[in-house]
Amino acid sequence: EKVDLKNKKMIVVDICYFLTNMLRWALASWVVKILMDSPDIGGFGMAVVTASLIGSMMHWGGAALCIISGWVQDKIFHGERWQTIFICFLFAGLPLLYLTKGAAILDSSYGIPLICAIMFLGGGLIQTICAPIFNIPGDVLGNRLAATGVGIMNGFGYLGAAFAGVGFGALMDAISGTNFFYVITALCIVGALLSLFLRPSKEEREAKKREKEESLVSE
Repeated sequence: EKVDLKNKKMIVVDICYFLTNMLRWALASWVVKILMDSPDIGGFGMAVVTASLIGSMMHWGGAALCIISGWVQDKIFHGERWQTIFICFLFAGLPLLYLTKGAAILDSSYGIPLICAIMFLGGGLIQTICAPIFNIPGDVLGNRLAATGVGIMNGFGYLGAAFAGVGFGALMDAISGTNFFYVITALCIVGALLSLFLRPSKEEREAKKREKEESLVSE
């Protein structure tokens, strides 16, 4: 058997994972720099240790939210993935947009805790997309071709990661630091819209329901 490279759902998954990895690595690569840059050039003027601590919040958020998203997929969405991907993309972009206010956020006594919370939630949700999206090739292609599908998707993900360095590096030279978060939010919205195309068809839902019923009978 061969993977159908023209499978529309797999093409959407590949693009979604390209975006996901591009966003993950853009945040991981550039947020600490933006936080350390002088406010005169659109940064926050933080010390290295503070900026690094805040940057790490996206990984702490990913660790916690991945567990929650797995439970939500199983218990609330009954094994469907697209809802979780949509929610993660959409609600990642919204809090990160607040960081466009720049160093003015630090005028408040709760400025640093607020930025930590934004990175925990926004960055964590972007990290969380990896959890549901890695299950989709198996759902679409079946167990026999799932590994090939994941391999192709992962290849697109690494291209996204590469673009996060080169593409966003050029972008950072062209715009002020906090404008970076407008681009991140726009890409999150694109990802959310793309995830709507991952909704299962009526036939796919019925086939999954029959498979579940057959597994219950066999038990």
